Amino acid sequence: MASVKEKILKATFDCIAEKGSASVSLRDISNKAQVSLSQIHYYFSGKEGLLVEATTELMKAEIHALRKYLEDIRDPLDRIEKTIEYVWVRNTNQFPLFKVYFDLLCSAMWNPILAEQTKLLQDQLVNAILDEELSLGVAHPTLARFILTFTDGFGLQLLQGTSQEKLEDTFLMFKKIVKQYVQAAEDEKV
Repeated sequence: MASVKEKILKATFDCIAEKGSASVSLRDISNKAQVSLSQIHYYFSGKEGLLVEATTELMKAEIHALRKYLEDIRDPLDRIEKTIEYVWVRNTNQFPLFKVYFDLLCSAMWNPILAEQTKLLQDQLVNAILDEELSLGVAHPTLARFILTFTDGFGLQLLQGTSQEKLEDTFLMFKKIVKQYVQAAEDEKV
């Protein structure tokens, strides 16, 4: 059985995916989670804190799912390719995490608290790409940010309705560029 905090986080995610963060109230979330408003205030520091924590928890779950997806693939180049494909599939299947994530990024443009929190969240994503446990073979923060920038832009274009066919060539080019960069880095080590 889910804890109260878990119920609130799931309700937050569901409400944002349905309405967007600007239209969601704490009352909407409390109704969806079937908890009192005071319980939300007990666990979270206002709406901003709740939004950031909900998105962060979803990202952690995605990183965990990605690790599981990659567990039988040993070659770093193959792992990068499969990671990019994983993001492609999740984006093209309209996985609601991306709606929530982009909603949070857009809200951060006008809210300094969210801006700082989303910067931390993106730093966590870069660190996940660099993480030896993920074993993508990405050792340079610039390449990690390039991967994040591509996946962000890619997801945004899909959310805006750009067809998969139009994005497929861009996706294939990105995979090729990243693989070439990693291969060049490997060649320099030898």
